[in-house]
Amino acid sequence: TSSADFSTGWQDLGISFGVDYQRNEDLVHGTYSESSPQINFSKSTWFPFQSTGGVNTDPTLATLGVGYTFSASHNVAKNPMVMNGDTTYPVTENYSILHSPSISISPKLGYFTITPSFGYQEAWLVREHILSNFRKEYLRDSTGKIIDSMTVADTTTSNHFNRLSNYNAGVHISTTVYGIANIGLLGIQAIRHTIQPSIGFTYQPDLSSQNYHSFLDPTTGQTNYYNIFNGEPNGTLVGQGKSETMSIDLANNFEAKVEREVTKDSTTVDHVKLFNLDASTGYNLATKLLGALNLNASSSIGTLFSLSGNASFSFYPANYVGGDSTSYSLSSLHEGLLRAQSISAGLNGSFSATKTTTGDNYDSLRHLFNITSPEDERQLFLGGYYPGAYVDVPFRPLWNISYGLSY
Repeated sequence: TSSADFSTGWQDLGISFGVDYQRNEDLVHGTYSESSPQINFSKSTWFPFQSTGGVNTDPTLATLGVGYTFSASHNVAKNPMVMNGDTTYPVTENYSILHSPSISISPKLGYFTITPSFGYQEAWLVREHILSNFRKEYLRDSTGKIIDSMTVADTTTSNHFNRLSNYNAGVHISTTVYGIANIGLLGIQAIRHTIQPSIGFTYQPDLSSQNYHSFLDPTTGQTNYYNIFNGEPNGTLVGQGKSETMSIDLANNFEAKVEREVTKDSTTVDHVKLFNLDASTGYNLATKLLGALNLNASSSIGTLFSLSGNASFSFYPANYVGGDSTSYSLSSLHEGLLRAQSISAGLNGSFSATKTTTGDNYDSLRHLFNITSPEDERQLFLGGYYPGAYVDVPFRPLWNISYGLSY
């Protein structure tokens, strides 16, 4: 295995650049795979209309951000191929170039933040595989009698420049609502409940006409589709079918303002996170199906206890392989509303000794076992009298105990 890499960047411009080389070779069989090279370039999100030098700009334009990433690779491989009982070692070669520009903007409309999004990717490919015809292959026994047959697809590979592009667009709307309860009891001044509801919509068109061709399957008589760039780098950038997905999320955070005494004459106020609960689901407008309801919860008490839980529920009954049977929902079948798909919970925590350098706790191990003389120490560590010199070594263990429970 051989590898080398070089990377650099211009932090003030938000630009990074890297080149990697790698080769893996089997010295016994002479096979190898090589990436020579892999090139990566990226420009972090740039906000061209943000205020500079004290000049005021439009607050909406100030949130407009533009970014760009680029990757390219050249790959060569020599691998064994068995055909008609003969083993050959053909050399394959492919190229990959992928452009990924990005643009974002987050205007505020009153109490709501609106975030439109647009994503675009374009792959450049140099090879495509066209299905030319089908042929029969026969399996014969030792006497030459045909005992089985199979239909094999023949493809023709051509090298020329191809573009494969994909894009999606969407919008996300969110806001924040605060509720405060003034407690004034047991040092708790107030508890704040923060609610962050959000709703989003994402649309991705069906662009599969770029890379999916149809063919008549002679074994079934049905029309099927195949990807002419299958097996090529970035050849699966575009899939079949369109997507229209709505997402819904509701985040809840509970915090407490706790007054703590520092000295007899002074106090301080700590903001303590009590509990977080997040619920999310979605709806596919193209298939008219609800997504799973996902719940995530967490709470902590310092470092002593950290509780977490996750659950996923389906609105549909299970089919024979454990997935969703989406013909009817549970409510339409009068079988309740939700079906648990997965539930997990965990408790973790830790505590450790305080580090002391002076005072009674310095010799902490001897104090722990009530060792007051050399004889006590010999009895504890050696199991009896030891006629050697007593060395007074001050023990100062730094220990940590961690524990966890998961279900």
